[in-house]
Amino acid sequence: MIYIRVQKETKRFINKCLQYNISLFDITYHDDELIVLIDEHDLEEIKRINYYSNVEIIRYTGFKRFILNVKHYAFDIFLLCFLCLSLYIISNFIITIDIRHENKHLKEEINDILKSKGITPFQFKKDFKELNNISDEILRENRDILDWIAIDRVGMHYVVSFEERILTSKEEDLPYCDVVASKDGVISKINATSGVIMVEKGMYVRKGDILISGTIMNNDEVKDYTCAKGTIEAEVWYKIGMSIPLAYEKKVYTDNKRYNFSLNGNYLFKKKYEHYDKDKLFALGPFVIYQEKEYTIEVKKHSLNEAKEEGIKLAEKRLLESLDKKSRLIDQKVLKEEVNDSKIELELFMSVQEDIGLQSTEKAGEEDDTE
Repeated sequence: MIYIRVQKETKRFINKCLQYNISLFDITYHDDELIVLIDEHDLEEIKRINYYSNVEIIRYTGFKRFILNVKHYAFDIFLLCFLCLSLYIISNFIITIDIRHENKHLKEEINDILKSKGITPFQFKKDFKELNNISDEILRENRDILDWIAIDRVGMHYVVSFEERILTSKEEDLPYCDVVASKDGVISKINATSGVIMVEKGMYVRKGDILISGTIMNNDEVKDYTCAKGTIEAEVWYKIGMSIPLAYEKKVYTDNKRYNFSLNGNYLFKKKYEHYDKDKLFALGPFVIYQEKEYTIEVKKHSLNEAKEEGIKLAEKRLLESLDKKSRLIDQKVLKEEVNDSKIELELFMSVQEDIGLQSTEKAGEEDDTE
């Protein structure tokens, strides 16, 4: 739709338009001229049949008017956007990292750690939660040199404060200790660095038995005491019960996808899918582009063999997670399996090779005098 100005023969203009069934909207009279709202596609026809009148376009309406205004004020709009962008960058950009500590060597070490975690100058700021997570991660990984560390944003700067961990003295060796068995098992590997080895490979030991003695004997006489050290590995047995439901939930992805944008954790589009995964495609400081993939949750059912295998894997995982990282599974057997109330009940036997040595300061034959 457009507004036009009509001068000369205004009455004849209206009659002519009505004769040719051309719609005229919002007619306003101004002395010797008319202001008329018409459909844009009628403009050429109006000019053709009203050649005796002066027809001039005043303004467009709707989207076309918006586009014309944008073109007309393009420089002003560009300048405004540039100023807004500049203000945003100034308020969200980091230009320096200020590490506050007197130890220059440690400051350099912390600076390298910060760089490895993405804390560097000339980047967009990270939010408060992310800075806390990075501080916690640095502290967790560097407990030997740090008591605490904090990263704060002050204007266009990161201020890093930390407290050095001071180790007062090294642990001294105990004057006497034995290495005893922490569990029942069959000895499979012996590695002693001090003390007297009391067991052999293939020997069955019980919890509390002395594996490496700190008592130095010669001709049945005690000559000296030391702190026994070493690792004694043994095959240890476990009996584990597991209950695995036959029904389980599974993600099934649909073909529905969409892109979403976030700025400082605030999303442009509201939640659309009930269940979806997010893939990060691009990130520039606090601005992130995601792809959201919808999925549905379907209830499926294991076969007995599938449920059995799932139970065995889960039992192995839980057992090894509860032991030392060096422990390893040797063998496993299913002792018993039953199906009850849509579940499979398993009783498993598992053997693991692990270090069962544990230092003890109680001398053999020493009695408790507190009774």
